[in-house]
Amino acid sequence: MLSTSGTWVTRKTKWVYELVLVQYTIFRKCTEVLDLNSLWYGDAKHCMWIEARFYLLLDEIDAI
Repeated sequence: MLSTSGTWVTRKTKWVYELVLVQYTIFRKCTEVLDLNSLWYGDAKHCMWIEARFYLLLDEIDAI
């Protein structure tokens, strides 16, 4: 883990982590309200996109 605060990598890590939290919060809200067996296919598709992006962002954090 890089401990040099103020470096570009540290700032990027913090930014990506905050973005992950925002994306994950949206994803959790979607899955709480959304019945995937309903006719809301557009919403379900959007939630799946958010979930996929969430896991990609986690991979980006691991790569740093």
